[in-house]
Amino acid sequence: MDNDIISFQLQQPFRQEEAIRVSDARIEHITRSSSRNGIVTISYDDRVNRRFNELVALIVSPSTAIQSISGRRVDLNDLRVGMRVNAIFSSRMTRSIPPQAAAFLIVVNDRRERNEVTEGSIIDVNLRNRTLDIRETRPGRVEFVDERFSGGPGRNRTTFQITNSTRIEDRRGRRINLSNIRRNDRVRVEFRVVREPRRPDRNVALFIQVL
Repeated sequence: MDNDIISFQLQQPFRQEEAIRVSDARIEHITRSSSRNGIVTISYDDRVNRRFNELVALIVSPSTAIQSISGRRVDLNDLRVGMRVNAIFSSRMTRSIPPQAAAFLIVVNDRRERNEVTEGSIIDVNLRNRTLDIRETRPGRVEFVDERFSGGPGRNRTTFQITNSTRIEDRRGRRINLSNIRRNDRVRVEFRVVREPRRPDRNVALFIQVL
């Protein structure tokens, strides 16, 4: 990120103490009002403060520099959901959810995140801890959960962490909440594995579709 800051300062000086720098963020959503104006919502991990999948909506304007990791200029229309980026943005944020901040620099890492996808039947929904447990099954096969005959609670069981950026949709594609999901619902989960030193891996759900 240091090289990014140096190259950007030549274009538009800013006070570094007023800027937040994040690396390897994921583009979650893009809204374009023109080819040079829009909002790019990203999620990132703040490992220093142990906050994961933090969301911020970056306000892109003609003064925002967007480039590839090699320094090539990138147009706002070239950005796609799932791209990994480094970003520098203002520490002055709105109080909205997610907060909005002016984007100074967005550097595309020239690669898309490879997420994992699985399907299964809901075993448990924990609203307090915001977790979802499913029993993984083969695509196209419906298995109702009855642990009296399923070989015990640990068989093929996978736990997913739900964050503020997790999108959940019902069978018709309408957005719903975690509380709308019921036991034995069949779902498809797109997720990524978060690995931390000396801690168990965590499955962070990005998208959940009720089937």
